[in-house]
Amino acid sequence: MKTLPVIMPSDPDVSYELDLGEPPQELMEWAKENIRENPDTRCLIIEDFRDIIYARGECTPHRTDDEFLLRFLRGRKFNMESAYRLFVNYYNFKEDNPEFFDGVNLKSLLRIGCDDLITVPPYRDQNGRRILLYRMGNWDTEKYSVTNIFQATMAILELAILEPRAQILGGIGFFDMQNLTLQQAYHMTPSVAHKIVQILVTSFPMKIYAIHVVFQPWIFDVVYKVIHPLLNGAMKDRVFFHGEDMESLHKHIDPKHLPEKYGGRHPDYGYAPWIEGFGKSEEIKEELRSLGYKIDENDYEEYKSDSEKSEKMEQIKSTVVQNLHAIEELNENDVELSPQINLKEPDLDDPILKWAERNIAEDPNNKIELIEELKDMIFERGECEPHRMDDAFLLRFLRARHFIVRMAHRLMVNYYTFRETNPTYFSNIDYSKLLELGEAEIFTVPPYVDQNGRRLLYFRIENWNTSQFTPDELFQAIIFLINAAILEPKHQILGGICIIDVNNLGAGHAWYLTPKIAKSMVAVGYSSLPHRIEAVHIVNGSKLFDYAFGLLKPLLPEYVRQKIIIHSDLDSLHKWVLPKYLPKRYGGIHKDYRYNEWLSTVSNNEDLLEEIESYGYTGGKDFLKSL
Repeated sequence: MKTLPVIMPSDPDVSYELDLGEPPQELMEWAKENIRENPDTRCLIIEDFRDIIYARGECTPHRTDDEFLLRFLRGRKFNMESAYRLFVNYYNFKEDNPEFFDGVNLKSLLRIGCDDLITVPPYRDQNGRRILLYRMGNWDTEKYSVTNIFQATMAILELAILEPRAQILGGIGFFDMQNLTLQQAYHMTPSVAHKIVQILVTSFPMKIYAIHVVFQPWIFDVVYKVIHPLLNGAMKDRVFFHGEDMESLHKHIDPKHLPEKYGGRHPDYGYAPWIEGFGKSEEIKEELRSLGYKIDENDYEEYKSDSEKSEKMEQIKSTVVQNLHAIEELNENDVELSPQINLKEPDLDDPILKWAERNIAEDPNNKIELIEELKDMIFERGECEPHRMDDAFLLRFLRARHFIVRMAHRLMVNYYTFRETNPTYFSNIDYSKLLELGEAEIFTVPPYVDQNGRRLLYFRIENWNTSQFTPDELFQAIIFLINAAILEPKHQILGGICIIDVNNLGAGHAWYLTPKIAKSMVAVGYSSLPHRIEAVHIVNGSKLFDYAFGLLKPLLPEYVRQKIIIHSDLDSLHKWVLPKYLPKRYGGIHKDYRYNEWLSTVSNNEDLLEEIESYGYTGGKDFLKSL
């Protein structure tokens, strides 16, 4: 590709005015060679582009004039199909995120600019590109929400794209991550990351030529790990990390076109003159109005802070969770407290069957009929090839889905799909690792149940040595434990409880909390194994956990989120699990148990050992006998 012409003089002028005039001849020559913009055919291409928009009708544009459509063609190098897809994405993004546009005004932009969070220097780089500079360490999360930052970003980009130079050359993103805190990083959820990628890559008609990141701390690495998988290959190649190495930065941007802080020659220019200039330009204000912005100097709609919204959502969540768990509880005297894994179906006069009839629709009078219906559905649809079709096996799936046959069938399909896509979780198990995991007390299944007869699974993250045990090995262990628990009819009926202790959660642990891990967690906990987790209790939280959970939360289905209860103290936990059924470390009366002790109770039960091997755990019988 031909080198960009040096459009700015060697001593660039500082100007707070947008250049809305026609590009100079040398830039148009560059455009002809690099983005295929031919002045002789441009009008015809715009006409064809307009015809496609009307013919396909995938969006309802507010404008289709030549000047507006030209932005999208330039943004995709005059590739008609790519420009059309960008055009549709642009309007879909506006429709999906109205809060980024509705009610935004010059005054709100002035506030965020004056706090030096976002700025556009009043000069260009050596290639004539504008630089959009973020100083994330200056972000007061109590004062500005993520929405406020997106509002400012979109308004700046909409203004920048008014310049024909920017349409042709694109722009530079510059992120100064100095003093980035966990509180700020907490807001960088996958949902936010997705919107950033939409703006940078798929949904805005200005090419981001490069993104430069400086002074990034360790927490930024965690944030970027969320964003990186969402970027396409071309965009990944345009992201450059410089840390404190300004010489590395200067290989891309000449110091003559940088602030002094980054080894340049310019002072930090204020943001206010930009806004003041826009406010005086009727042409610019009219452009903003056409995009849906409110331009009213006397009437500014204030946005509620994220903290207010968050508090309200937490109140709603608390109510929903309490309602979901306000099911009729068994009397503790009605449920046998036993450390043994009991494969025996409850007797007909066992109170647990009455509970099952009321709460999971298990009716003894039509249970066999529903099992047969599930069996027929499996054969007719052929979406999976079960290794077993006996009544006891199918009953597990029906109980897990409240005897709704179609949902039980979907669970079975998910189960076999999960096994097929994750064979290492079920086969070639290193049983010595399972033993080591048990000794390390990362997972624990105590030899008692809670006040409602439910098995308890503890996960103590501080005991996880990430250099000793991989996430796959943790999943192997937890799936093995769940498969053992599923063998109990009482567990199939009542479900289980998970208590996750995040005390001393470290960056090494948080690093593994990726979207892939989140997907596997949902599969194991809810969507792909024939059991029910009635509640997940989180104890001993921290700021790092808040941040990590903030990344994972948007990836969790709503019904999963509703089952997660985060406790600020042990008194809160005791409202859900009585101290009588907890270890001493959580305000209870029991000692800490290793799950090896629980599993050792099955070593003499041949029926149970055969069941374990039927899951595909070759060697599982010998392993359990050795405990």
